[in-house]
Amino acid sequence: MPSSLAEVPADTPADLQPLPATAEFGIYMSGRVVFPLGSEIGWTGILDPRRWDAVLSRYSIGGDAGGVITALKEWRKGVMIIFKETSVWSLTGFTGDLNTDLILVTDQAGCIAHGTVTSVGGDLIWLGEGAVHRLSEVQTDSIQLQRVPVSWPIPASMARINWQAARGQA
Repeated sequence: MPSSLAEVPADTPADLQPLPATAEFGIYMSGRVVFPLGSEIGWTGILDPRRWDAVLSRYSIGGDAGGVITALKEWRKGVMIIFKETSVWSLTGFTGDLNTDLILVTDQAGCIAHGTVTSVGGDLIWLGEGAVHRLSEVQTDSIQLQRVPVSWPIPASMARINWQAARGQA
């Protein structure tokens, strides 16, 4: 896969660019590669998962509110959960024609790094600043953050976490 514009074949349409080298991670969802761009997401085309339209294939996730995107995770029924530093968002309809609906799930809990998000049963569990959080679907199509972080009963274990290593900075 080409990693710079110099390596892009000459017959590539000018409006399609290689994936940006600044994207730290990405996920494969609905035939596309989705990756963070600060507080926006970008995605590739279904027919060419190595190229993206830098103008049309991007979507702002709450603007600068909540900081930058720290993690992405596909969840139930084609729902993408987007984690920012201090908030969590749900993006539905990320298939086919991309008729999407963005919903703020919470502005009370963020995620510190992409590698800390995991699926357990039908729930998502992740490491936030100072706590482990859990996202559940209480009723059909009703996403809800649990009121108390999962980690509250285990403060001694939480105190042993190397926060810099969890963020990938160590």
